[in-house]
Amino acid sequence: MASAFGGYSVALTGMSVNQAVLATISHNLANISTTGYSRQQVNTAELVTGKTNGTTTGSGASVEAVTRARDTLLDKTYYAENAKLNYCEAKSANIETVESLLGDFTATTDESTTETGIQETLQDFFASWDELAKDPSSSTARESVLEASNTLVATLTDLDAQLQQLQADCVSSVEEAVDNLNSYASQVTALNKQIAQAEVSGAT
Repeated sequence: MASAFGGYSVALTGMSVNQAVLATISHNLANISTTGYSRQQVNTAELVTGKTNGTTTGSGASVEAVTRARDTLLDKTYYAENAKLNYCEAKSANIETVESLLGDFTATTDESTTETGIQETLQDFFASWDELAKDPSSSTARESVLEASNTLVATLTDLDAQLQQLQADCVSSVEEAVDNLNSYASQVTALNKQIAQAEVSGAT
């Protein structure tokens, strides 16, 4: 014979389950504008007490789990493509920096361009030698060669220093990224421990 309070127990479990459902719905509505949030849903399960005379006796319902409505395949695709995007953005930024260092043209205030950089310096260097070849005894031509040579050496030295600084900046960026990654890994480890402890107590 079923207990007289069995009906109350079934009603109590039903109310508890619906309370969890309403709380989850409220949580979904509260995070409707939260970036990256995915809708949660409550999975319920039937509570079965046992069998009496071949008949299964139910005792209400329970919350089996709270799951998120996410597509795992889309998540993996997003993670992979986002990693490629970050790599290409970093590479593009470094290439633009190198391009600016090696650039042979500089914009002026009147929206025109002037030749600068290594190409112009090399042209002046070889042009000075051409002038010296015409008159090797000319002191002016010799001075022009010396001046062009000093300018070329200074330009190459400055370029080398800037490229080395760019390389050092890249190394520092990688080291910083590794430190951040290690920090995130530690946080994930701590969260996993908290999740495991919560699941032991029956939470989801």
